[in-house]
Amino acid sequence: MATQLDRRSLVLASDHKDRWALRALLEAPDFSSWEVHEASSIEQARFVLQMEPCDVLLLDSDLYRGGDPAAVSWLATQQRAPVLLLSEPETGVIVSALRNGARQWLPRDVALNQPEILAATLQQVAQLGEMQRRARAAGEALHDCRRQVSRLVSLLWDAVPGDGRRSWFPQRHMLERLEEEVSRSKRHGETLTVVLGEIRADGTVSAEGSNELATWTVAQVTEGKRRCDVAGQYGPHGFMLLLPNTSDEGAVHCCRRIQVRLETRSSNALPPLHASFGVVSLSAEVATAKGLLSRAEERLERAKARVAGEVLA
Repeated sequence: MATQLDRRSLVLASDHKDRWALRALLEAPDFSSWEVHEASSIEQARFVLQMEPCDVLLLDSDLYRGGDPAAVSWLATQQRAPVLLLSEPETGVIVSALRNGARQWLPRDVALNQPEILAATLQQVAQLGEMQRRARAAGEALHDCRRQVSRLVSLLWDAVPGDGRRSWFPQRHMLERLEEEVSRSKRHGETLTVVLGEIRADGTVSAEGSNELATWTVAQVTEGKRRCDVAGQYGPHGFMLLLPNTSDEGAVHCCRRIQVRLETRSSNALPPLHASFGVVSLSAEVATAKGLLSRAEERLERAKARVAGEVLA
């Protein structure tokens, strides 16, 4: 007797007069390892497979031959169960079905009169389907691995230590990380706050001073944030902060702390500095990475236009 773990499932799609005889045969002890679902049309079979993928679709030729083109074309593209065609020895129907995706053909009278052949054929088709599913899964995993390796290589190149803004995460990485943090926060029901910041200097800054300003900004933001926060480039002169598990109020406190650091000059080479921030948290109203960035940009522009050094949340 087969255990529950050994059981396979099949969809019997038929409206032939021998359907009930075939159904009774599939309930015999020789087929105790099979769980049978029935369908009287191709559309019904498609619905069953969409609800619960099975190991084999046992398709009667009468349904295939009489199905509408849209329903029959599904036979060639569906990947939820390999198709075993059950029919009389009609060359046209068999060739058409095999061309459209059926994996094997079995004469109806053989299936009814020699159950051992039917059982062996079902097992063979089910094993073929399992091999194909594993091959597809392996191909998808390989594609995902290649994509991840490509991304890591890009990040390694971008993460080469440098002076000024080059020592920060690049904008591309920050945008990818933002998407990941939004998904993670939604999945775990946690808060996430995004901060866009920008530094403005009173007066002209030389090329040497510009590099010092960038290095100064990176150092002060890095020192002012928590270790779990992520900081990186955003735009030609700004920066982005991702603050997980942080409310608007907590983010404003973080910005004030960073602002004090940034507006304290490190040398006479730097003119007076002013830092502005736009703060927005993940919510039902703003629930996407694009929405967070758009709202944060609006608040940053308003902060820059209203009062130097303002934080808008």
